[in-house]
Amino acid sequence: MTITAGFDATNDPRNDINWPEAYKPETAPLYARNELVIPAPPATVWAWLTYAKSWPEWYPNAQDVEFTIWPGPYLRAGSEFRWSTFGFRLTSTVHDFEKERRLAWVAKADGVLAYHTWYLHPLEDGTTLLITDETQISTLGIWSTDVFTKGLVEQHDVWLRELSKKAQTGLPPG
Repeated sequence: MTITAGFDATNDPRNDINWPEAYKPETAPLYARNELVIPAPPATVWAWLTYAKSWPEWYPNAQDVEFTIWPGPYLRAGSEFRWSTFGFRLTSTVHDFEKERRLAWVAKADGVLAYHTWYLHPLEDGTTLLITDETQISTLGIWSTDVFTKGLVEQHDVWLRELSKKAQTGLPPG
């Protein structure tokens, strides 16, 4: 939905995101931002977002999600999980977790360090503005190119659209 080359923190509702120093959007070599208004309440969006074990069923760019710390299938503070995305096998650790409001993880693989945030903002009509940001610091040159950033934004659009569809069906099982 949105490609943001620069970053302006003025009046940003996500100012309470706990960005680690190395991953701050204003200094990271790669920064991508997407957003979507989802016609479901934050509690329902949150339930599907944190139900990581189900991602491969509805988001085609997530495969083989397995929890290595905490049993899952839902993410929680301190969860660590391995998964495949963009052809990389990543280990991700939940770094920021405020129920129905903020979720973020640090993701690591050979040559890749990323920080992925999700911010849920309830709207007056009962819907949810969901914003996702990702910054990356990489030794792989392709990850700081406009082409890769565009692909990242496109895949995050898919993730948001598919998450919206799931949230519109109600709460996940369990």
